[in-house]
Amino acid sequence: MIDGKPTVYIDMDDTAVMFSKQLSKYNQMYPDYQYPQSIIGFFSSMEPMPGFLEAWKVLGEYYDMAFCTRPSVYNLGSYTEKAVWVRDNVGFEALENLNLVPKKERIGEEGDYLIDDWDIHGQTEFRGEFMRFGSQGKFKSWRAVAMYLLEKAGLTEKEIGEKTMMI
Repeated sequence: MIDGKPTVYIDMDDTAVMFSKQLSKYNQMYPDYQYPQSIIGFFSSMEPMPGFLEAWKVLGEYYDMAFCTRPSVYNLGSYTEKAVWVRDNVGFEALENLNLVPKKERIGEEGDYLIDDWDIHGQTEFRGEFMRFGSQGKFKSWRAVAMYLLEKAGLTEKEIGEKTMMI
């Protein structure tokens, strides 16, 4: 918690960015590579998930926003490329809130939130509330995430509707 605001930690791959789409594209472009995600430029050139950038901005009014992403320990370039993506898409100042952690239970505190599409790298042991993102979870879109968190922040239904209209 920073300045009394809960922190919202957001995973990158298939939560903030379209990892699976990028992997499919690279598999077609580089069929002879067993791990095309190790090719330079893979992580830094992913598309943002629909609604993510808008949700980041809206939620940033009420929460301390941060990334909590698991880099590949087998691809050290992923550490730098994820930082490049954050800088280029969210802004230089967001680099101060980029957490590269292989085990997600090591971050956060009670009252914080973790939004992630997986639950096998410590997410379920996260000290705050784990929000499962995507088709497997309750939070299928960034609009759904924003609506839930804005309600938790105490906004009225009307205010939530106005804030999430563009997400």
